[in-house]
Amino acid sequence: MYDELYHFGVKGMKWGVRRRQKRADRKAKRQSKKDIKQFNKRKSNWVDVYNNAADIFDSKINDLNDKYSDVDFTDPKNKKKYDKYNKEAGKLWSDSYKEMAIKNIGKDPVTKGYEYIDELPYMHMYD
Repeated sequence: MYDELYHFGVKGMKWGVRRRQKRADRKAKRQSKKDIKQFNKRKSNWVDVYNNAADIFDSKINDLNDKYSDVDFTDPKNKKKYDKYNKEAGKLWSDSYKEMAIKNIGKDPVTKGYEYIDELPYMHMYD
């Protein structure tokens, strides 16, 4: 037998702790930070799309309001005109939103943004 003590670990390592696990934890943490950064960038992009669409909508809604300025929507007799006004306003909004989203994200069907726009509830409600 040998009178020497052999140590096959890494000096300073705790018993039962694997270096690979620490490496995996660091990698997961880095990936998490990257995901958060990408999410915030996409979120910021969608906020810009919404705000720009609202600007377009605001510029066009005045014409629609002028068209229906003589109609009293509180009168039950004007329910059909009220429904028509709501449908036109909804179409105006969805068209404005689609226009800005396609402008900012692109119409390329490969991008997830265009698919997202198409799947939004109410986007095809006024088509």
